This record gives sequence, C-alpha cells and structure tokens, in this order.
Amino acid sequence: MNESHDLELLLSSHFPIVVIESQEETRVLQLLSGIGQRRFKSVNSWSVTDGMRRIDIDIPSSEEGAKPEEMLWQLRRDRHAGIYVLCDFHPYLDEPLHIRLLKDIALSHQQSGISLVLLSHKITIPPELRPFTASAEISLPDQVALEKIVLETTQQYQQRSRQSVRSDEATFKLLVSNLSGLTRDDATRLARNAIFDDGAITESDLPTVMKAKHALLSR
Repeated sequence: MNESHDLELLLSSHFPIVVIESQEETRVLQLLSGIGQRRFKSVNSWSVTDGMRRIDIDIPSSEEGAKPEEMLWQLRRDRHAGIYVLCDFHPYLDEPLHIRLLKDIALSHQQSGISLVLLSHKITIPPELRPFTASAEISLPDQVALEKIVLETTQQYQQRSRQSVRSDEATFKLLVSNLSGLTRDDATRLARNAIFDDGAITESDLPTVMKAKHALLSR
C-alpha cells in the first residue's frame, strides 16, 4: 500500500477533516509535508506546547495560538488555505465550543481550502463532525521496510564507529523477522539497541529483542 498516495487522495477528495490514529507522529508529519509540497499547499502543525508552525519549510516555531480555542478562532477568521495537523487534539473534542469551531471550519472548506488532520493515538469523533470526516490508516512496516531500517541502523553505527557491523545473512533475516508487528519507531529503537550494544547482530541479540518486542506489544 502506498500510504502517501492514499492519504493524498483523501485530502484531495474534499473531506474537510481527516483522522489519523497513529503513534508515529514524526512519520505522519513527514508524509503530509511531502503531500503539501507536491500539491503546493502549506502544511502546518499545531500542538498545545508549540502552537501553530509550518513544517513543510524551515520556519522557527511560535507559541502563538497555543490554546485550542485561539487556534481554531484564528483558522476560522483568517481562512488561509493549507493542511493543518492538530496533534493530540483528542482531549479537546469534549468541549462544545471546539466542536462548533471545527464544524464552522469544515463547512467553509470549499471556500477556504483548509484541510484539518486530527492526529493522535486514539480519537473519538463527536457526532456533529462525523459527516465531514474521513479516516486514514498508517500501516506497520513490511519486511522490505524492516530490512531497510536494519540496514540504515548498521550504516549509522559504521559511520560513527568507523567499524563494520559483524553479522551473517541468516541472523540478519532473523532480526528482521523478529521486528515484524512493530511500528517504525519501535523497530528502529530495538534494532539500534541490538547493533549499537556490541557492533554486531548475533543470535544472542534475538531473545533480548523478542522480550522488548513483547513488552511493547503488551502496551
């Protein structure tokens, strides 16, 4: 599945609000930045800590509009076209004012060109907003993606240590297989722990990786 293509289709289908449930915030923001560049749209990210900031180009962040209601009033008033990613907005979807402001922005989507993306680990959409909402899924990495993660991690080790990573093809494939079912961030973290510990991929790493994997999945 080409996630970037599927997400781009949703955003171009004039759904005012797209919901993405994912723990991989950094990766989703990278996907959206690429879509914005291809479609010549600004991509902006909001969080309660950073406020609103451009993420498709290098602009210093600002705390302006850090409060949810201030940010929504500003979007409703200014109507600057673009993609606006609201990170971890789920706690604020119980507030009637926030719901109404989001609905107002959604109703003016055709005129304003504003696309909202709600990004969090878990999101419950209020009934008032469901007619304006579509959901996008971010899949877990397949074997090809996991192989790339492990290869990139070995390259990072070799660049830092100026030493080759000791391994063999069979053990490399076992490590890749043991990382299946994890997010990219978690797979990268476990691969890094295994490789950077001793500069090698050996069978002794596999039980540790599996133990850490089970702990992560049990969350």
